[in-house]
Amino acid sequence: MNKEQFTTEEKKICLYRAGEENCPMIVLNHFGKDADGIARDIIIQGGARIDLLCVYGLNWNNDMTPWYCPPVMKGDAPYTGGADEYLKLLTGKIIPKALTLISGKPDFIGIAGYSLAGLFALYSLYHTDIFSRAASMSGSLWFPDFTDHSLLHSLDVLDYSNKILGDQVWALNTLECYVLVMACYLHDVGMGISRKDFEVFEKELESKGTLKESHSIAEAQIIREQH
Repeated sequence: MNKEQFTTEEKKICLYRAGEENCPMIVLNHFGKDADGIARDIIIQGGARIDLLCVYGLNWNNDMTPWYCPPVMKGDAPYTGGADEYLKLLTGKIIPKALTLISGKPDFIGIAGYSLAGLFALYSLYHTDIFSRAASMSGSLWFPDFTDHSLLHSLDVLDYSNKILGDQVWALNTLECYVLVMACYLHDVGMGISRKDFEVFEKELESKGTLKESHSIAEAQIIREQH
């Protein structure tokens, strides 16, 4: 792999080019200072036909976290929730710059990371369509309020519905099947919101207890107004 380095807004980037056209590009947010060892291992294992874009020099507890979280252990630094800002930099400047340095157009762009970077990899899938694949390696999925609302979760819900219905599923007509499938796919649609947006939403309701205290009709009206 041919190595090229550049800097964007204090973030350091190493691009390990495959030297071939139209190779997949893998974005790796890395805690270390470079990914020379990783690139070397890729070659050894016979996977050199990728363009590896390694970003380091990160403010780890800020750039890789979606929202604020206090220190988990005594002496730790807080997690300050700068993922949205960093993702904007990554997709708006870093990746476009890298695309000018490779041969051809990537077959696809994927994102990978370990620990908090694994959390960021999954989080990014909900906020941009530039990545078609993600690898979360020991991802920090313990992060408060981070839950799975992906397609796989919806498929699990649909599978549970089939198990509950059993043979009775064959009694459903086409419209009923459609409603069931859409309910499974869209049941979490309101969860696609950041903590910051939720706090704005909560403030607009004027009271933390508004939804809990409202009757179903009033509750439905509030949801319609906010969506």
